[in-house]
Amino acid sequence: MGFGGDYVLNRGFHADGAITQFRLVKAGSDSRHVTPAAVAGERVLGVCQETISAADATSERVVNIAILGVSLVEAGGVVAAGARVKTDNVGRVVAAAEGVGNEEIVGVAFDAASAAGDWIAVLLTPGATFNAAVS
Repeated sequence: MGFGGDYVLNRGFHADGAITQFRLVKAGSDSRHVTPAAVAGERVLGVCQETISAADATSERVVNIAILGVSLVEAGGVVAAGARVKTDNVGRVVAAAEGVGNEEIVGVAFDAASAAGDWIAVLLTPGATFNAAVS
């Protein structure tokens, strides 16, 4: 497991539904809401820093989202330290594939993950794309 966060930019949002701690989120129903990332490789906004229940979401509780800096993120499988990472279909990070076209990159793994469910430190690089076919 990683050492913890070193945030440059965090922001409070409301959640459109339940969110698991240290999973990736994307823009939600409006500019003040986030929702869990649910499509592999999609563009994300940041990392949820706490678990939000459906009741929390209904009550409009503010959730802390790490947008830029270093954050713990749940891995979706084996990830090497130094690997570029993207989201899987449940908001965890997985290694970006080599030799494919443009991919939406979440960041760079500082730690290695040996299995799904490991928490690893990731340098968040919001909005970055990576073309592994030409790198």
